[in-house]
Amino acid sequence: MTYDEIIERKLKYEFEGAGWNAVKDCAVREYSQPTKAKGYLLHWYPEGSYRVPVYYSYSARSARMLRQLCEKAKISFPGADLEEVLRQYSAAPAFFEFEGMLPAKAYPLKVAQFKTHFQVADSTGLSYNQWMDDIRRNYDPNLMRVLVAPGAAKAMGLKEGDKVVVESSYGGKTSGLLHISEMIHPMVVGISGKWGAQGMHLPDFAQQGPSYNALLNDDERDIGFMMGNLNNSVAVMVYKE
Repeated sequence: MTYDEIIERKLKYEFEGAGWNAVKDCAVREYSQPTKAKGYLLHWYPEGSYRVPVYYSYSARSARMLRQLCEKAKISFPGADLEEVLRQYSAAPAFFEFEGMLPAKAYPLKVAQFKTHFQVADSTGLSYNQWMDDIRRNYDPNLMRVLVAPGAAKAMGLKEGDKVVVESSYGGKTSGLLHISEMIHPMVVGISGKWGAQGMHLPDFAQQGPSYNALLNDDERDIGFMMGNLNNSVAVMVYKE
């Protein structure tokens, strides 16, 4: 099957049988959505006709299956017992706390990653794009800075443009220029998650700026057993370099 044939099938599936011919002159094609949803859907449907699940029965089924498989094969998890692992498969909403997650006296702030509108669908790749860097330099010059609220900056004795160090409760550090912004919560430090990249063959601009990942922890206790995700919002302190 050729690439064109694959795309033809995809178009017909998405647009009620309309293939290449329907979009050869104009890439915009209207199509209808059903007015009533069947079952639980994650997509948008009109007239309030969709339902959002509160109890995820399939998670409960997965937990039972995982228990049976682990007990039968005598599988253990590093740093956690089976009950702790299965709790992450809760069919109802459950809250988890990680060590280093909540602010403390020594680390009074939380760090948060953010992305701008031209980066939202990207896993660092656009940060290596020269055109995207041109946008950053010309229209969003504070993107590579450490953002804090005015009150927080005043309390720490910091001013606009200071070279600061952000240190997490895990011991990780990164540095950058400070930008004071009313768009940041007083207890939060904002760092764009795109910069400070490390690796060979990267352009210079991708390696500049504070590195959000340097503040995180790769300890097995901070990795979600269900999704494999990291605890990615840790407590930090900020001080002048």
